[in-house]
Amino acid sequence: MKEFEKLVTSSLSNVLSQIFGIKTSELIMDSIIKNGCLTTTPGSFEDIDSHLEKLFNSKISSILLGIILKQLHDNIQQEYLQVEEYFDFLDSIYKTKLNIGILMKSKEFRVFN
Repeated sequence: MKEFEKLVTSSLSNVLSQIFGIKTSELIMDSIIKNGCLTTTPGSFEDIDSHLEKLFNSKISSILLGIILKQLHDNIQQEYLQVEEYFDFLDSIYKTKLNIGILMKSKEFRVFN
């Protein structure tokens, strides 16, 4: 779950800094972290939402949370694509290894015949 927390933190930080600037976003992030609002559970953003409501009003917090979730979705999708590329690469290595093994066995078989 540490990876998910990193993705949430990154998404939250990026969105807040784009909207409020670096200094203000750092203050908001510090407040969120100090109040223990960062979530490590996928789909559980009530703490972040309620904290944003305390800082702003409910309409602004809903808009911010929507943007943050969109950013989080994009980050997770990017992570998935990187993992998928990695597994595709591993698959090609294993297929090549299997083909080499098959070739080696067929050559050994011919040598003994």
